[in-house]
Amino acid sequence: RLPQWDLRQLIERACPVCQAEAGPDLCRRPDGLPVSRCPACGMHYLPRIPSASEVDRFYQSYGTFKTYQPPQLSSRTLKRQARRDIHIHILEQTGGLAGRHLLEYGCSYGTFLQLARLRGARVSGIEPDQAACAYVSSLGIPVGPGAPPARTVEPDADIVCAFQVLEHVADPDAFIAEAARRLQKGVVAMSPLGGGLIPQHPDTFDFIRGPGDPDVVAAA
Repeated sequence: RLPQWDLRQLIERACPVCQAEAGPDLCRRPDGLPVSRCPACGMHYLPRIPSASEVDRFYQSYGTFKTYQPPQLSSRTLKRQARRDIHIHILEQTGGLAGRHLLEYGCSYGTFLQLARLRGARVSGIEPDQAACAYVSSLGIPVGPGAPPARTVEPDADIVCAFQVLEHVADPDAFIAEAARRLQKGVVAMSPLGGGLIPQHPDTFDFIRGPGDPDVVAAA
């Protein structure tokens, strides 16, 4: 499936790397958006993009577009997953979860938040998809509607997680700045990127990174 953008209302923009004016269109993506090559730095990018409000509307029903459904997980299955989840393991080895506030940006239907809650964390989330947001709320988990860097429902966090989120964010710098602002000193931020964005892990979404790699970052 492809998003159906209003191609008559696209917003012009300069190169996001060097701010040079766009060169001629090279081609169009399958969803109709044009692709250009910056004449100054060589960056290939979209010189005309949907408006922020149109993108927001798209993500408000993102689960429907992707045909996602709330996972029907028994308490036994959740407990088993909590024991085996690699991200839970990493967090428990880097300061622990019990009694700490874990905030997840882009929490979808809240599966990871449920796992963290089972391990003793106090959890909350941010989620743009309206149906997913309502479902997470029904689980008794505080959740705020909106896309990153939307403000959290609680003022601070000991742990911030964002799984496969950065590639969806219009302004990664603003997202990271907001996440850092919410983090208390000496905490952990975890933000694995989607499969294919990391060359050494082209076929997987969840993986352990070595020292210096961008999956797990300890905040000073």
